Amino acid sequence: MRFVTIVVLVLLGGFTVYARRVRGRQPVKAEHIRASLAKEAEADTVQCLIPAAGELVVSGFDKLLNARKESFFITNTGSECVHEVTITVTYLDTDGRMLHKAQHSLTLDLPVGETRRVQIPSFDTQGVFYYYLSDVPRTRRAATPFKVKITVDSYKVR
Repeated sequence: MRFVTIVVLVLLGGFTVYARRVRGRQPVKAEHIRASLAKEAEADTVQCLIPAAGELVVSGFDKLLNARKESFFITNTGSECVHEVTITVTYLDTDGRMLHKAQHSLTLDLPVGETRRVQIPSFDTQGVFYYYLSDVPRTRRAATPFKVKITVDSYKVR
C-alpha cells in the first residue's frame, strides 16, 4: 500500500512539473523579427517629397466664430497619388500681424486630379476669431476677423 501511495505521489509531482513547463512562452528568435520587419518595409514603400509650385493647391478655407474645427480643400494637380500631407497654417490679423502658427500632418488618400475636404482643430479655443471671408457673426460680444496663409511643406506618396 505504501508503495502504491509513493508511486502515485511521484507521478502527480511529475505531471505538475510538466504542466509548469508547458505554460511558459516560447522565445521569439531575432531573425524571425528581422525578416518580418524587412517584408513590411518592402511592402510599404513611402517617398517624402517637397512639392513644386502648384502640385498641391489649398483653397476654400472656412472657420466660423464658435467653430471648433477649420476646413479647407486640397487639390492634387501633381502626377502621383498623395498619402500624407504636412502643412503649416499661419494666422494673421487683418493688418498682417501674426496671431498664431501651427503645423499639421494630414493622412488622406488624394489621387491625381482630385480634391478632398480637410478638417483640422481650430487654433481659436475661446471662440473669439472668425475667418474674414466667412459670414460676419451676429453677436454682441467682440469678434475679431483673421486671415490665413497655408503652405504645403511636404507630402508622401506610395
